[in-house]
Amino acid sequence: MTGRLRMALAMLVGLSVGWGASACERDGGGDATQGAKASAASTADDGFGEFDGDAVDDTVPADDARPAHTEKTTRRETVDERAKRHAAEAADTPDEEDDENDPNDSCAPKTPGLKPMQVLRFTFTDGVEGKDPKGKLYVARPGQRVYAHFAMRNRSGRKRCLHITFRVAGKKRTAVTVPIGKSWEWRTYAYNTLRSDDRGPLELTVVDDQGVPPLKKLLGVVPKKKR
Repeated sequence: MTGRLRMALAMLVGLSVGWGASACERDGGGDATQGAKASAASTADDGFGEFDGDAVDDTVPADDARPAHTEKTTRRETVDERAKRHAAEAADTPDEEDDENDPNDSCAPKTPGLKPMQVLRFTFTDGVEGKDPKGKLYVARPGQRVYAHFAMRNRSGRKRCLHITFRVAGKKRTAVTVPIGKSWEWRTYAYNTLRSDDRGPLELTVVDDQGVPPLKKLLGVVPKKKR
């Protein structure tokens, strides 16, 4: 009886030991699988982060590292700025210069399509100072010298001329040719001295070198009243 109990106890102990080892192997195998999965996940995370951070350079450069981009804009010149520019060009352009050559040498030959000159200002005056008229005459007196002052614009690209004729009471008195230089504003003048017995109106006729009459003016000649 005692021997059989010992054998039975030995068999029970053996079975218990085998079952524990099997359970341990099963548990160990599960842990290994989970560990492998965790390791794989860790590797995948590490690899994605490495790829995202190192393999692809999608960083945004700092402001001072960005290439400069300048947008080209065109601002239109204002009326005041244009007037100032034209005045500066006129100041830099010599006018009323002494030309030893014949004024007719400045006249352009008949040229179709040649840009016409413009009369900017015209004044009958009794004198010229500093290239400008001293004042404005509304009537002239017999024996008085009368100036015809012009401010011309010549943008034709070459020198030009004006043919100026004075007539008194329909009779020709003075004819003169004046050169007109290339300028935004070229100032020049011509004059006629009235006779003491002149009573008719003073007539001014202007024709350019292309035969175009840009100007025709009349000025009354009125004798002084006797006291």
